[in-house]
Amino acid sequence: MVNVAVARMPPDGSGPSGSAPVSEPIPALNRHEDNKKSKGVIDESTLDPRLLDVNSDYFPPLEIVWRNVWLFAYLHAAALVGLYLLAIGQVQWKTVVWGKLKYIII
Repeated sequence: MVNVAVARMPPDGSGPSGSAPVSEPIPALNRHEDNKKSKGVIDESTLDPRLLDVNSDYFPPLEIVWRNVWLFAYLHAAALVGLYLLAIGQVQWKTVVWGKLKYIII
């Protein structure tokens, strides 16, 4: 187990006026094994072997949904037009405030 030294003031209440803080080892909050789980490290020995082979029949074939492609293209183009209008000063300050309020509320 890993120990971490923590500085603590003495219990007599003398404070920082002249006495040095007391160091007391405490156990670390996050051990290495717990860190591996929280950082998304995957142990490949516990995985289904079909997940490691992308060309297996386990995965469905990729399919492009053209409606979504056109929708995202339109939304990005509209955002670019909006940024252009904002940059050249064609947007009133009230519109920007309204947009920020709607962003906060929704």
